[in-house]
Amino acid sequence: MKTLKSHLKVFPLFLILITFYVNNETHADTFFYDTHRVDRCAKIINLEEFPEITLIGFVQGPMVKQYESYKITKDLCLHKGYKFNILDIYTTKNSKFTELDLNDLEIITEKRTSGGSHQTDSGEWVKSTYDYFRPKNFQLLFPNLESYGGYADDRTAPQTKEIVEYQLEKDSNENLFLYKAKKILEHDSKKLKTEHYSIPISKEIIHFPDTLSNSLEGTSAAYLRSKNIIGGFPDGEFKGSRPVNRAELAKFLLLAKGIQVDDLKNNKQFSDVLDGEWYVKYVMKAAEMDIINGYPSGNFKPAQTVNTAEFLKMIAHTFELYTGSDTGYRYKDVQKDDWFHKYAPIAQGYKLFPSQAPNYEYLNPEKELTRNEIAIALTKLLKYIK
Repeated sequence: MKTLKSHLKVFPLFLILITFYVNNETHADTFFYDTHRVDRCAKIINLEEFPEITLIGFVQGPMVKQYESYKITKDLCLHKGYKFNILDIYTTKNSKFTELDLNDLEIITEKRTSGGSHQTDSGEWVKSTYDYFRPKNFQLLFPNLESYGGYADDRTAPQTKEIVEYQLEKDSNENLFLYKAKKILEHDSKKLKTEHYSIPISKEIIHFPDTLSNSLEGTSAAYLRSKNIIGGFPDGEFKGSRPVNRAELAKFLLLAKGIQVDDLKNNKQFSDVLDGEWYVKYVMKAAEMDIINGYPSGNFKPAQTVNTAEFLKMIAHTFELYTGSDTGYRYKDVQKDDWFHKYAPIAQGYKLFPSQAPNYEYLNPEKELTRNEIAIALTKLLKYIK
């Protein structure tokens, strides 16, 4: 052993190979000389504060056939089996969880790029991809949580164990998120150091479970969600194909503009807006700011869907966009005497609707807009004018 150690000092980058067992299979790992193993226990410590939900650990990777999943309980050390596996944390309501079998979930498969490349049989170099799995009936709460240990330098990091505590929290829109609250470093069960972390001001962007994370719709919805502009439905899904109504859009636009919305009442201004409904304060604020107006009949029509022309007028009023030019567009279905013609350049100038590209021949002013289309348009506009 003395001879071996002397050789290791001569070649400090020499790697020692060790074998270990995961799920009754033999694997190999390496570590550098003058380092030691550090175990990690990552756990969620305040589950009891959210009795209405269940958290699920979802594992996939090279040491898993397709996926493995397990119910997370308080103070359970989360595991993913092997360091190259991925551990995603999902959530669902208790009532829904009891109806599902964790060993037989409905799975959605996405193709993702790995960051590397490989050469095809024809000699062409292409980006490497892999299959990424996610359960259809759960909502993603925290992607790729690191629960696996590692190695530390003998001279600068004496700890042999890390205890990482995560906590659940809700933001101002009642959206649930998970954040790292504390890390405890130990050496042979003796506490060395404790590090505390504050609640993040802006949480990590989380994609909706019914969207593709590499799609324009999925990334736009996730971006607006991270800004607390658009939320999901009670089942956690985004439901991008659904049309957007006037009440919903009033909320989206006010939040996108960063407007403080007080608890306003209708006071019989609109005959079809009933005090007590979730949208009253947004409708009244939008009407007050001349973003969305009512009808001559005295109605607001909160449940009426929004079309392209109406949306352009609303964002022009919200963000005070320039509408002084009667030119600057080439839409064949927009005429000079159309009430919305001065808003048409906004769609083309900010490229709000990718489906119109590359020629931008038709605005489709009467087309009702979906949540996907609104999410894309708002995201493009916000990133342009910020």
